Amino acid sequence: MKNKEDRSLLIVDDDKAFRDLLRYELERNGYRKLYEGGDGEEALDVVMKHHVDLVLLDLRMPKLEGEEVLKFVKENYPKIRVIILTGHPEGDTKKKVLGLGADAYLEKPYDSEELLTSIAKALEKK
Repeated sequence: MKNKEDRSLLIVDDDKAFRDLLRYELERNGYRKLYEGGDGEEALDVVMKHHVDLVLLDLRMPKLEGEEVLKFVKENYPKIRVIILTGHPEGDTKKKVLGLGADAYLEKPYDSEELLTSIAKALEKK
């Protein structure tokens, strides 16, 4: 099993300050290979060019919504784990994205321990 520092994570959110905060928290907890994307198109570009173990994905973004990114990743890279981090929970969204293959669904502001536990569990499945 790979160590945290060997795992590559992609943070996808249109809020740069949120990405910075998440990057800081992940680095503080031992994750070293971190990529970032500010929208869905950037996310797909990273996934297609680099080895990614897990994507932390916002749902509402410009250019390409998170749900479309999730569908693409699961259809083309089924071993990549995906955790949804959204600030806009709506109706059946949680059920829908989990049905599309997301490993977890967390609402912002997220609980740090819950996020780290969700990441660890998702990476164990890989």
